[in-house]
Amino acid sequence: MKVAILAAGEGSRLRSEGVSVPKGLVKLNGIPLIERIIRIAEKNDASSINCIVNEESHELSDYIRNMQIKPDLKLVIKSTSGSLQSLFEIRHLLKNDDVCLFTVDTVFDENEFSNYLDYSKQQKEYDAVFAVTDFIDDEKPLYIKTNKNEKIIEFADKTDTPELVSGGIYYFTPKIIDLLEVCFTSGEKRLRSFQRMILENNYSIKAYKFSKIIDIDHVSDLNKAKEFVAGKLT
Repeated sequence: MKVAILAAGEGSRLRSEGVSVPKGLVKLNGIPLIERIIRIAEKNDASSINCIVNEESHELSDYIRNMQIKPDLKLVIKSTSGSLQSLFEIRHLLKNDDVCLFTVDTVFDENEFSNYLDYSKQQKEYDAVFAVTDFIDDEKPLYIKTNKNEKIIEFADKTDTPELVSGGIYYFTPKIIDLLEVCFTSGEKRLRSFQRMILENNYSIKAYKFSKIIDIDHVSDLNKAKEFVAGKLT
């Protein structure tokens, strides 16, 4: 299993609130977000870890280069127009193996993640397994609808009956990566457009529920994440 980490965003909302470092270097209980994800990937036997960082985040790219880890660590430095292009730019590193994809600002429980990986590897009849949660705290969540077998049947930007949202962690089989070029060259820029295309092309996606997943866009999100990791967020 290969791991992909998207860390090419500018973190503009955090910067506007006084955070001076790149988002990937924002510390969660003393550990930078990028290192937390890389260490978790290493613990879960990733064969390679593939990161993309924007051209202005020199401090972040230097930090990643200096990390000492067992898996093969590859770094792409390129400024992109959005999360979909970030994934597109590292697609050549993700061929011929299952892929677990993260955005760098995703905070989750480590034990839940290990269980998620074990579960995902066993779902041979599915083409992808996406992390979902009923902890809805994002500014613009992507809502998820499933059937009784926990198969994802719809993505929606709005809904009158919110139950689950996308958690920002994705497990793909190799055939899913082949859709990237089609999606990106059609003019799409957002990762949620790629998720919709997977469904529209009749690939099967299973949902796996996490108790909470927190996307860090604001300082208030970081405070919630610290409470969550410490077991204090209810």
